Amino acid sequence: MSYLDIDNLSVTLPHGQGYRHVVKGVSLTLNKGEILGIVGESGSGKTMTCSALLSLLPAGAHRTADRLQLDSLDLTSVSPASVRGRLISMISQDPAAALNPVFTIQAHIDAVLKQHTDKNRHNRRTAVLELLDAVGLPDPLRVSKRYPHQLSGGMQQRAVIAMALSAGAQVLIADEPTTALDVSVQAKILDLLQSLRHNLALSVLLVSHDLAVIAQVCDRVVVMLNGEIVETGTVQSVIQAPHHPYTKALLAASPARHQRGNPLPTVASSYLNSGFDHD
Repeated sequence: MSYLDIDNLSVTLPHGQGYRHVVKGVSLTLNKGEILGIVGESGSGKTMTCSALLSLLPAGAHRTADRLQLDSLDLTSVSPASVRGRLISMISQDPAAALNPVFTIQAHIDAVLKQHTDKNRHNRRTAVLELLDAVGLPDPLRVSKRYPHQLSGGMQQRAVIAMALSAGAQVLIADEPTTALDVSVQAKILDLLQSLRHNLALSVLLVSHDLAVIAQVCDRVVVMLNGEIVETGTVQSVIQAPHHPYTKALLAASPARHQRGNPLPTVASSYLNSGFDHD
């Protein structure tokens, strides 16, 4: 049985005198301890789909769904405050933007613990160190006393992940978590997500435009285009035998799959050349 179940999710935004559908009938499931990739170009509806789970939508947006269920809880019948952090957390591609430069890492995580748990001050300090250790930060005590600018991008992202998990969330939405990091650090963050899913039975929605990232850590993948899911399956099946022309175009535009020295095709050119009617 799926842990997170989304059925016929749609999101509309005000547009002119009417509305524009930015998410159109999205249905997907996420199992306990699974990493599910959501892939597509910018504007395909990936982030908006995830934001809808937390009711973090722009002003005027309207969300509808036949089912938004986490375990046995109907997410449409509870307050967003009871979901965010406690049940589902979200991290973004720019960890520096998620951290206040005038507060230490200790203060950041302590604020979350104080808001969402009944731990006293001493227990919160202990929990901060345990969380920093769990995300692989060396010398947690020293790191806890540092300010964001004193940490590298990879260390900042680990600290943000610690914050996201501090209140016990069992679903982590990772929205392009490696985009701002260099390749070697990207690999370490992806390894961390793998480790957390095994150690904590954490379920992860990994949002990316890069199928190579999805292939590294995900069990299954959904491909989004213009607010809709156009293909879904195991990572191996989708990458080795894609069915939809858009998925084929994404793969064709991957530098890792392209012969060095030849022009790299764009997703748009590959998609249009497929002859598929995408209007």
